[in-house]
Amino acid sequence: MADSWTVLIADDYPDALDVWEVYLRASGFEVLTAADGTSALSSASQNKPDIVVMDLEMPGMSGYEVARALRAADATRDIPLIASTGHS
Repeated sequence: MADSWTVLIADDYPDALDVWEVYLRASGFEVLTAADGTSALSSASQNKPDIVVMDLEMPGMSGYEVARALRAADATRDIPLIASTGHS
């Protein structure tokens, strides 16, 4: 990639974070991680990643709550969000 994108991965399952991080780094992305919703919101607000891949069920704040908070803030409302979940 000519210009590296920054991806925030938010998931409370450590193995999922590891797999996402290894794969995306190997693909040329800068990667930030968060193990709960509160940390995900803080990281997204501070770092302004290019995209967020987020589990829907996390401690602290759910992915749904984080998404609503990101959309409500001018600085983060345009960051694309991708839901990642093990729920059917």
